[in-house]
Amino acid sequence: MSIRTRTLVVLVAMAVFPLHGGAQYKALGGHVAAVSGSSIIIDIGSSHGVQADMVFTVQKAITVVRDPDTGAVRDTVYENIAEIKAVDVRDRSTVCELTRTLNSRYAVAVRDRVVKKT
Repeated sequence: MSIRTRTLVVLVAMAVFPLHGGAQYKALGGHVAAVSGSSIIIDIGSSHGVQADMVFTVQKAITVVRDPDTGAVRDTVYENIAEIKAVDVRDRSTVCELTRTLNSRYAVAVRDRVVKKT
């Protein structure tokens, strides 16, 4: 197989099977919009790709890393605090139920990040 043919095969494979770390992959996620007991409403719904029974990890921002000169946010350190499951999917929001607490030091709160569990 020539170099040109091998290069073409690799490029086709990359187009058909993109790497998860590449620009073509984006995790489904949003934020907690409301909390009432074990019911949690998130700000993403069917129009974003959410389906019933999807499981999400709730993440709490623990540390915000800022540039010492400009004050611009450079990074945020998150900690997984809970798992929730989609039970009532609407167009732009989803009602979820708390299925598992991962860190009892933090309660799920509005603005916590949610990411689809892979």
